[in-house]
Amino acid sequence: IGSGLNLAVSAANALAEALGSVARAGMNAVQTAVMLGVQYERAKTSFEVMGGSKAAGARIMEDVYKITIGSPYTFNQLAPQAGVLLGYGIPNRQVSPILSRLGEVAGGDPEQLHRLVLAFSQVISHGGLMGQEARQFANVRIGSADFARTMGIPEFQFRGEMEAGKVSPNVVIETI
Repeated sequence: IGSGLNLAVSAANALAEALGSVARAGMNAVQTAVMLGVQYERAKTSFEVMGGSKAAGARIMEDVYKITIGSPYTFNQLAPQAGVLLGYGIPNRQVSPILSRLGEVAGGDPEQLHRLVLAFSQVISHGGLMGQEARQFANVRIGSADFARTMGIPEFQFRGEMEAGKVSPNVVIETI
């Protein structure tokens, strides 16, 4: 009877431990669902405000979700980047194609994507490509030779044009 009792106690302890693990996993799932819901609502509200209407916000949300399909990025990685683009004045209809292209250039790296979005937004904000942004693009393998090729000029001439503030945002858009 003693060994049977020990076996029963061991089984009861194992069951209690398993139930505790299941309960913890369930709590973690609930917490994750709540956090995702909060993030979704924040993004929705942000896009509605920056997009100018509920309908525009819904379109932006849908566009960001479409980018996540077949991409290595999650909605929660892309939504803040779309917000940055909107915050810098990128028109609603251009956010999705720009974000998609920058995501491709970043090669699935969310941190690289963030840096590219900032660099691109700053180019638009400044009205042209400046040295700091050129360095940020060079860090993701889009260098002065690429921009010069887009402009149809030698690289040394491109650098002079950039220093003179004559490299328009369109050159960046065409190059990326």
